[in-house]
Amino acid sequence: MTYDNHTTVEVSIIKDDEDTDEGEGKDDHHYLLLRSLYHALEPECKASMKDVRSSILLDNNRIIISIDAYDISVMRAVLNSYIRFISVAYRALEVSRF
Repeated sequence: MTYDNHTTVEVSIIKDDEDTDEGEGKDDHHYLLLRSLYHALEPECKASMKDVRSSILLDNNRIIISIDAYDISVMRAVLNSYIRFISVAYRALEVSRF
């Protein structure tokens, strides 16, 4: 089967202006947050789905998710699911920080 549609999702944690004055600890926090997001998303990206192939990569200060799908509507559904997973995981991690 050939996949006609491809998209890449890149997730980066961007520092707020307030974060720059708080020292090295913030860099560690951003990396830990990104790594936690990666580990939360990895099982979903590696799960076997019909008509879809996806992969995830943690690269320094970003997460890269690649999605290949046979049908554009399937790709859209998978992309929306990943966006929702990222949002929920990020919110949960930010809340648990306090």
